[in-house]
Amino acid sequence: SLAAALLLFPSFSFAQDKKDKDKAPAMHPLAIFPFQERGTEVKGQGAKVTDILFAELVANPDLILVDREDIKKIVEEQELSLTGLVNPTEANKVGHLTGAKILITGSVLQTDKTVYVVAKLIGTENGRVLGASAKGTVTDKFDVLVADLAAQVAKTVLERADQLVPKIVSREDRLAAIKEKFPKGKRPT
Repeated sequence: SLAAALLLFPSFSFAQDKKDKDKAPAMHPLAIFPFQERGTEVKGQGAKVTDILFAELVANPDLILVDREDIKKIVEEQELSLTGLVNPTEANKVGHLTGAKILITGSVLQTDKTVYVVAKLIGTENGRVLGASAKGTVTDKFDVLVADLAAQVAKTVLERADQLVPKIVSREDRLAAIKEKFPKGKRPT
């Protein structure tokens, strides 16, 4: 009786691990590309936004980031323009080269006394785009503004990644869908 219970326990544990694995959220690698500067008032701020955003997001245990040096090396090896790579039509190529499923890029803009930091999140497989933004004043601390943007980017990725990254359909689900389309009864072999 004890031996039977011990034999059943590992299979129960395996089944429980499988259920837990199925419940775990999918982790999608992110690649951050340089933010553009829109206007002379924000000269030099694009690189700062990119660095601070990376620092904020890499500290989040629920996100996976592609190493920025790897991205830079790939872009240089392929002789690709960073500004040309971050549009939705080229996202698939960039994703293939970097391993990222979601690209993050954006811009910094100052109008009068207001500063906007806008991020574009681009799905590499489907080209869909979602956004996040933060708004502050020129007197606000810049790192706090970008930290706010990072929180919004993380929230968007964690809650809406299914809109940017297509769901992986299991073999069993594909077969079930095919079976539903055929009428019941005897089928040819």
